[in-house]
Amino acid sequence: MKNRRRSLLLTSVTVFVVVSLIVASVVAWVIKDKVEKQVYTMVEQSAEGVVNLTAGQVYIADAASDFYLYKAKDHAKEKLESIVDSVYASLENLYKMEEQGLLTASQAKRRAIDFISGVRYDGGSGYIFVVDTNYTMLVHPKASLVGKNVKDLKDPNGKPIIQEMVDGAVKNGSVFVNYVWTKPGEPEDKYFPKITYAKYFQPWGWIVATGDYIDDVYRDAELFKKQMYMRVGKSITSFRLLNAYPFIMDKDGYLVIHPKYDTGVEFDRSKQFQGVDKKTGENIGKKAWELMEKTGKKFIRLDYYYTKPGHGDKIFKKLGFFYKIPGTDLMAVFSFYEDDMQAIAMSAVMPT
Repeated sequence: MKNRRRSLLLTSVTVFVVVSLIVASVVAWVIKDKVEKQVYTMVEQSAEGVVNLTAGQVYIADAASDFYLYKAKDHAKEKLESIVDSVYASLENLYKMEEQGLLTASQAKRRAIDFISGVRYDGGSGYIFVVDTNYTMLVHPKASLVGKNVKDLKDPNGKPIIQEMVDGAVKNGSVFVNYVWTKPGEPEDKYFPKITYAKYFQPWGWIVATGDYIDDVYRDAELFKKQMYMRVGKSITSFRLLNAYPFIMDKDGYLVIHPKYDTGVEFDRSKQFQGVDKKTGENIGKKAWELMEKTGKKFIRLDYYYTKPGHGDKIFKKLGFFYKIPGTDLMAVFSFYEDDMQAIAMSAVMPT
């Protein structure tokens, strides 16, 4: 009898323990699932906030870089204006002598041509040229052009350089024309950005002009932009969450700003790093950009697989949050390893 009671008691206790464990497991699973969803929601909300902050820093860097370029180009324009204005003043003096009868019209123009032909600056590489309102070249260091109609002269992109100079100067008094052209000492199939300032001397129907290459202006602006982006890269390391920090990709999936890489603005695209899904081989950034373009959304989640520091070639699932920075070809990105998020959820359910 006693053995039977003891057996029943043991069975009851066992059933109770088993049921309790099952209930506890179910409850833990439910709680874990709920906590995990809360963690995911929290991370997504935090990620959206962080990528917005990161985008703001990129905006500031771009604005500073644009201002730098504007001021540099403005300085280049002022230089050209100053050179043309000094020559223009000489033409005005010669024309006054013509009006006063001290020189004939042909004598005044001959002196002007001789004077302008000898003007050089920037170590001899800079010069002045003159075209009349009929698009005939009157003064140019390249003798083969003098006396020829150059209305149809165009840059490699088909821009009618001389026509825009003449028409713009006659209409407005002066004009700046941007185009691309070959550069002395460089391969003939390589073109560089150039800007020319032209001013109309109405008494003789002359357009006095000079130009300069501004590739160095753009190069300096790119270097300045890289410095600004490097600062952004250092500052965004403070936006950490789950051992992750944001970074910037372009629409082709190239890293533009990343705290762990010397990215910034690279002149050689082959030196930049592209993120590739280690499971599918897809270009992560390009896929995200195309998805945002297709859906019209500027903030999306895109999961992918990647290696993890300290785990060799083993790949892990990552939750990537991508924010399309308006007005640019860039995305602010924040990504997390899923197992890190699950570990947080588990620790909340079963604290140590």
